[in-house]
Amino acid sequence: MQDLPLAGLTVGYVSCQIHKHTQKSKVISMDLEDKLLGYKAQNYVSSSESEGEDDEDSGRESGGEVKNKNTEETPQLDLRVDGPMTGPKGVLEDYRRYRQLAAEQREEKKAELEALAKKFSITCQSSLDEEKEKSATKEFEFDEEDEFVKMYHMKRLQEMRRRAEEYVSSIRPTFGTLQDIPGKEYLDAVDKENANVVIVMHLYQPGVEGCSVMTGCLKVLSQQYPRVKFCQVLASETGISKYFVSI
Repeated sequence: MQDLPLAGLTVGYVSCQIHKHTQKSKVISMDLEDKLLGYKAQNYVSSSESEGEDDEDSGRESGGEVKNKNTEETPQLDLRVDGPMTGPKGVLEDYRRYRQLAAEQREEKKAELEALAKKFSITCQSSLDEEKEKSATKEFEFDEEDEFVKMYHMKRLQEMRRRAEEYVSSIRPTFGTLQDIPGKEYLDAVDKENANVVIVMHLYQPGVEGCSVMTGCLKVLSQQYPRVKFCQVLASETGISKYFVSI
């Protein structure tokens, strides 16, 4: 009675070994056929029933893939941070959250504007400081040479005045008085004078108050401008028409 289970085990073991051997021989034969026919064992289809099963499996897989794609394309976003989705409390909570976010955005914008203002103020201040330093340097350099420049400027002015006086004296004679000219010499006093001389001729008539005032003014001007020739002549001696006197 005790030998029967052992015999059963030995028979089962032998049957398993035979089954494994037959499977290996089938695999070897399949590999050989695949090599001869050029197919792969994974793509081999044995019957039409397996095709139906494969179609169902492929449909299930494709359906699963479509579902996965749809779920991936339209993900459900939880837009709420906290609080209920509906109801007065949810609306109030959303409004409080909106106000908080708006305040935070205003603070961020304010901070950015302040940073930009500081940046530009620093830049402007630095450029102004550079200009001030340059101007101060120029003023310092000018102060060092101030006395020398003043002395040189004064010498140049004196030299220019001296040369101008020499030139004027060479082309213009000196007068310094109001000259009374007879009527016959009226034309010669004007035409025969140097072309560079400025001549002021006063035609007067005795007894006229305006002529007397003009005579006094010309005497003063002749002393102030000695290079100008101031002259006066009686209008009646020049042969000028009476209408000229009245005009």
